[in-house]
Amino acid sequence: MHKQRKKKFLIACLLAIGLALGYSFGGASSANAATNEELEARLKELEAVVLGHKRHPDHPLTEINITGGLTGVIQGSGDTPYWNDNDWDYEGKTYATGSMDLVIEFPIANNHLATVFLEAGAGDGVQAAIEEGINSGVSNSVISGLDSAGQSALADELGVSVDELPDAIAEELGLGLLHGTNDDAIGFGESGESDVHILEAWFEGSYFDELLTVTVGKIDLTNYLEANEVANDETAQFMSSGFINNLTVDFPDDNGLGVRVTLAPADIVEINLGVADAGGEWDNIFDGGFGMLEVNLMPQIAGLQGHYRLYGWLSDKDHEDFETGDKEDYGSGYGISADQELPGGITVFGRIGAADDSIYAVETAWSAGAQVSGEAWGRPDDVIGIAYGEAIINNEHPGWQGLEDFGIDVDDEQELELYYSIAVNDNISISPDVQFISNPAGIANVDDIWVFGTRAQINFF
Repeated sequence: MHKQRKKKFLIACLLAIGLALGYSFGGASSANAATNEELEARLKELEAVVLGHKRHPDHPLTEINITGGLTGVIQGSGDTPYWNDNDWDYEGKTYATGSMDLVIEFPIANNHLATVFLEAGAGDGVQAAIEEGINSGVSNSVISGLDSAGQSALADELGVSVDELPDAIAEELGLGLLHGTNDDAIGFGESGESDVHILEAWFEGSYFDELLTVTVGKIDLTNYLEANEVANDETAQFMSSGFINNLTVDFPDDNGLGVRVTLAPADIVEINLGVADAGGEWDNIFDGGFGMLEVNLMPQIAGLQGHYRLYGWLSDKDHEDFETGDKEDYGSGYGISADQELPGGITVFGRIGAADDSIYAVETAWSAGAQVSGEAWGRPDDVIGIAYGEAIINNEHPGWQGLEDFGIDVDDEQELELYYSIAVNDNISISPDVQFISNPAGIANVDDIWVFGTRAQINFF
């Protein structure tokens, strides 16, 4: 054994023996306690001499707060579309996804906190299969409407052979469900393989008796802006992305470097500002930015809490303004997110947002719904949620016009979601869920889609 390793091993043994003796006989008498303290001090000195450095200071492990949860979802649809013999056809498919969240909070000093949020997940879910079928069907539908000369011309334009044309068109289209079916499906890569990554890592401080709160680091701005009490958490509430945040808000592509500032001048009002890298990247962080300013009014009406958030945002992602041809224009939008408690354990919510109609393919999106506590039927921890939303497409957008030129009908996508969260105990819940999607991905040629699923949630504290 190497000499240094022998020394470390010897010191570890001495420390273990010393601590064992101290805990075994420390309560016997005050003399023993003094002896133990002396022994520990000598061992510390010996360790410093042998290892050549001082011991690291003790960390207040008892003050670290660790929380997290496991989420498993099974979803299937008998309406998964695909192209079959020059026409749309449908088949049944079922998929599973899983994720783990781990939040570690480190109190640093009074009113200061550092947090690391780890996330792992596997599986892309049934949504990926639905979108793959839509893209494949639309691309083949486009090809079937062209003669051989038209197919050759389109293949030349895309730089592929005629045989490669279906995949090339599907990749170029990149159509996706506007609302989505499972916002917790975080499988990485095309095969949905599992991975672990740092979702967030930030420092937060509260000042002037909580008048001002500042968060800086790798942050998720959706945790602070355009939030909602009953429609903002895919692990416990609605699973559709369209009911987590408004579809028109051009939030950063990923969690990158950002800052959140909250000013709370009164109990019923707070002002939130969020600024982050628009691409969620760590290179050229000042190349494109996202900013949102929000006023949150929080009145109590007959003792029932409400939240009324009004916001506006800007996004600099080198957007193309199809009216002016400017390829470096700012995207912008505004909206409202509100929720209000009602008697009987009911909370209603509503969202509406609009985005620049010279840039974005979806110009307006709205949703509304309610959450009902199970207290009325003797299960106060159970919850029923229902929501309906619509993504209103921008008919002037070149993307939609290009599809219509090839005979593909486009229309506003609507989604309905209903779930019942059954509390098994304080830490486990099971939530059957059903979703109905009309004009999926904005394509009217595709039949309505029903998606059925169940979510299991296990929280640990």
